[in-house]
Amino acid sequence: LVKGPSLEALYTKYGELPFCLEVLTQVAEGLAGIHAQGVVHRDLKPANVLVVTDARGAPSAKITDFGVATATFGRRDDDGGTRAGSLLGTPNYMAPELGRPGVPASPAADVWSFGCLAFEVLTGRRPHRSAPVLARLRGSSIPPPPDLHTLAPAVPAAVADLIMACLDELPSARPSAPTIAEVLTEARGRSA
Repeated sequence: LVKGPSLEALYTKYGELPFCLEVLTQVAEGLAGIHAQGVVHRDLKPANVLVVTDARGAPSAKITDFGVATATFGRRDDDGGTRAGSLLGTPNYMAPELGRPGVPASPAADVWSFGCLAFEVLTGRRPHRSAPVLARLRGSSIPPPPDLHTLAPAVPAAVADLIMACLDELPSARPSAPTIAEVLTEARGRSA
């Protein structure tokens, strides 16, 4: 049992950059851990990250709600993909490739979700006005999100570039969760 509010509830209250970067680093480390175990979360969003703070205010982030998670190892070809007429997850945080029937969820889909989560935490707004997966279902291309550098100039350039890379429409162009954690750790070290 995690007794703490969701990241969604906290990022407006504790919007200071060091707090946000620490929590985002912990979420990326958590993703790296579940991906190493062959699991894709499929529903990463601010409401599914709980944050406990100690007496000094230091956060400890926990990824929750694995209700639609899927294993990526030993999967049959027809297992774990999106079937026509069904979506698993929260559309505003779903990677655009999941809007195509039969496309299996991969760690890159969680990275997209992380990018949406991080963008929202650092700017106070979602990176896309409408759910990318729904646009993909309609056969539309997805416009790039607004420039994070412009919306949140206090965010270190390396972090802003990283988050924008997480939101790349092409799954193979997105960084891995361990890379995300590494870049965020370095950025926190430079800003300390």
